[in-house]
Amino acid sequence: MTRFEKLGTDVLSVDGAGLDISDERISELLLAAGAIEFDVVTLDVERFKAFKEQLIRRPAEYGEAATPRTAFAEGVWSATDLPGSQAIEPHNESSYRQAWPGRILFGCVQAPETGGQTTLTDVQGVLAVLPRNLVEEFQERDWLLVRNYQSGLGRTWQDAFSCNAPDDVHRYCRANEIDVEWPADDVLRTRQVRPALARHPVTGAELWFNHIVFWHASSLAPHVREYLEAEFGTEGLPFATYYGDGGVIPDVVVAEIREAYRRNTIEYSWREGMLMLLDNMRVAHGRLPFTGPRKILVGMGDEIERQTARVA
Repeated sequence: MTRFEKLGTDVLSVDGAGLDISDERISELLLAAGAIEFDVVTLDVERFKAFKEQLIRRPAEYGEAATPRTAFAEGVWSATDLPGSQAIEPHNESSYRQAWPGRILFGCVQAPETGGQTTLTDVQGVLAVLPRNLVEEFQERDWLLVRNYQSGLGRTWQDAFSCNAPDDVHRYCRANEIDVEWPADDVLRTRQVRPALARHPVTGAELWFNHIVFWHASSLAPHVREYLEAEFGTEGLPFATYYGDGGVIPDVVVAEIREAYRRNTIEYSWREGMLMLLDNMRVAHGRLPFTGPRKILVGMGDEIERQTARVA
């Protein structure tokens, strides 16, 4: 075994015959480190699916979809289909939902020519270095995600909610504390207020657990932000984050959070035939830009309900 310097992550080498390790040991390592690497030598969609079914006990769907993905098999998707030129900010998968995956499995079928590292961020460490007054303000006000779904701009509501009837969207949103409005024909706007912190249901550790930076307008490329705000207005952006009461989160506040992520992040370079299992509450993930084809598979599951992870 070796160890990632910042996260203290155990790296396990496993031969191509299978993962000869108990789920109890997997759980123990994830609690201690947050991420585990496995070397399975060769990997394709079917082998990845088999490993996923061994490492993730209860599969989960990709609900309230955020980024485009390709489905390769049941419960197996591309990590993202966003262009390789685009970096992806650190985030804990589905932190804006009422339930999120506890485990995420990534697998490398094809490594890129250059770049494309997956970033791994210790969100307990993020919380520890954030200014106390910044954290307290979010504890008092929570955070708000506003999303606009329309054809030709981001994901459609039909795609994101896997349905074709507005009544189905309303039913889902009522059950998941999401406010809904229709500002124009076939344009859906949703608002959901969520806490900025969560508590790990096993370790009890408080964690910085949200998508505040990921979906803040300042995370858009400046020329893209300028165009979208001019074309659709700030209310019409595909996504934006605010304080929970609707107040603007200043760019400088997001810059402080982004710096806290940077101080607690390592970059993981992929090799073909590698698997990476993450504790989605302990470790946020992102992506650096890359060149050449890149095929990283993902599966997720062992969901955690928000009510079991609330900070008192």
